[in-house]
Amino acid sequence: MWRTPRRKQLRRRGRDRRVGVTGSATHRSTVRASKVMTLPSSVASTAPPTLTAHNVATAMANHKRLARPASGRGDTIRALGQEERAHLFPLQRHGYPCCRTRATRATRQSLVTFERNRYSVPTRYEGQRLLLRAFPWEIEITDGQTVVARHPRLYGRDGEQLDPLHYLALLEHKAGAFDLARPIQQWATQWPPIYRTYLAALQLARPQEARREFVRILQLHARYTPAVLPAALERAYGLCCWSADGVAQLVYQELDAPPPATLVDLEALPTLTHLAQLQIPLPDPHCFDRLFAYESPMAAAAATPADENSPGGYFPIRRSVHDRDTHAQSRSDSPDAALRGAPAPPAPARRAGPLPQGGPGRHPAQPLI
Repeated sequence: MWRTPRRKQLRRRGRDRRVGVTGSATHRSTVRASKVMTLPSSVASTAPPTLTAHNVATAMANHKRLARPASGRGDTIRALGQEERAHLFPLQRHGYPCCRTRATRATRQSLVTFERNRYSVPTRYEGQRLLLRAFPWEIEITDGQTVVARHPRLYGRDGEQLDPLHYLALLEHKAGAFDLARPIQQWATQWPPIYRTYLAALQLARPQEARREFVRILQLHARYTPAVLPAALERAYGLCCWSADGVAQLVYQELDAPPPATLVDLEALPTLTHLAQLQIPLPDPHCFDRLFAYESPMAAAAATPADENSPGGYFPIRRSVHDRDTHAQSRSDSPDAALRGAPAPPAPARRAGPLPQGGPGRHPAQPLI
C-alpha cells in the first residue's frame, strides 16, 4: 500500500499549525473559505456609492495634497509643478490609445475573436489579418489604415456582436438567405412597423426582386441617419415607389428640404422697379415632341428590309422622289458644287517596262530560295 512520506506529513502538519487549521481536508477548506478579506465597516461606510462620487472625492484629495508644502523646498507642490511644466516636452499630436492591441484574423463568417467573444467585420475582410484594439467599453477593429468595425465590448463568454450592415453586401448577391440570416433576424426585432409593411407591399409588387431591392434600401443606413429612413419609407409607400433609388431620392429630399419661398415686392424697391416690367415666357415642353419625329439614317436603314442583291447583307436607304430631288437641289446650291462638278484630274501614267527580276514585291537581288 502506498503511503505519504513521513517528511511530507510533518511538513503539512507544521503548515496547518501555523495557519491554525486542524482536522480533515473538508474542515480545512471550509475554514480557508471563511477567511475572505473584507473591508472594515468604517472604510465601507465612507466608500463613494457611484463612480462620479469617487472621482469627485479623488479630485478633492488631490487638491489638498497640492496645497501642502513640499518637503525640503520652500514652496507648495502646486507652485513647484508650475515651474517644472515650462521645461516639459509638448504632448504628442495624437493621443495615446489606452487599450490592448491584438493581431487577429477574420474567419469565413467574417468574425474575429477576443477573450472568447466574437465580433463581426464587413464580409470583404473575410480571411484577412486585422488589428483589434480593446478599450474598456469598446472594441475597435482596423486594417492598419482605417477603422472597419466598432462594437461594445463584451466581458462574458461565448457572446456575439453582429452588425447587420456588415452582411448586407453579401445578402444583395444571395437574397435567398435574407429571411434566415441571424444578423437580420436580430435586427428585425428593432425595426419600425413601416419596414415590415413596406416589405410586404414590395413582395406583392415585385415578387422576384423584392428581397434584393429591400437589402439595397437597408444599405441606406450606412449613408444616412436611421431617423430619416422611416419617414422616407412612409412617403414611398404612399407614392407606390418600389425601388431603392426612389427611396434614396426621398431620403435626400428629407435631409435637404428647400427653404420656404419669400416674395419680394419689386415695385417697392426703386433699384428693382425695371425688373417688374420684364415678361419671361414660360417654357413650352411640347417642343421636345419634335425629337420623336426625327429618324436617324441608321434607324431608317434598320427598319428597311434588306435587298437580296446587296452584297454582305448591306442595303441602301430608300428615299422618296421628293427627298431625292430636295437632296440634289441642296447639293447643287452648295458653295463646293463647282468643285464637285469639275472633271477629275488625270491619273499619273504608269511606267512601262518589265517587272523586276524575282516577281512583284521582291527586290531584284533577293533570291527566290
